[in-house]
Amino acid sequence: MKKTLLLYLTMGLSFSLVAQTQRILPLGNSITQADKTHYSYRFPLWQKLRNANVSFDFIGTMNTNYGGNPSFPDPAFDKDHEGHRGWRAGQLLAS
Repeated sequence: MKKTLLLYLTMGLSFSLVAQTQRILPLGNSITQADKTHYSYRFPLWQKLRNANVSFDFIGTMNTNYGGNPSFPDPAFDKDHEGHRGWRAGQLLAS
């Protein structure tokens, strides 16, 4: 009985977490920000999460790549991020 109840509670918890919108902060330097000719890892990650029906929102104070955005294949792409070209870890932590 106790094991069954624990299983139900655990399953209920995981289902409730999946139903909530997960806020994701893409954080880093140039590999996160990318440039006008590269998507960065953010676009393929966005595609994979969307295809897996994950409810999520990219967050951050920036929404452009260095030098401008490339033409993303899907205009619905959430461009928000906190990628800063040329910044080191200490600079990211201090911001």
